[in-house]
Amino acid sequence: MPDTALTKAVESVFDLRPAAIIRDLDLKRPIYEATAYHGHFGRPGFTWERTDRAAKLQEAVAAKAAR
Repeated sequence: MPDTALTKAVESVFDLRPAAIIRDLDLKRPIYEATAYHGHFGRPGFTWERTDRAAKLQEAVAAKAAR
């Protein structure tokens, strides 16, 4: 699948504006101590580890591929 189609699929599911990223990932809460050790990727409990939009993204990619 072309990069442009993937880009459009991601943009249709995720709001990539800075304020929206801050809002969606709830980045204004003080969680920095928890992220400072053992890394901050691949651990449950962080908003950026949620996969709740995976199905929407798959649908968007499939729709772009069908065109």
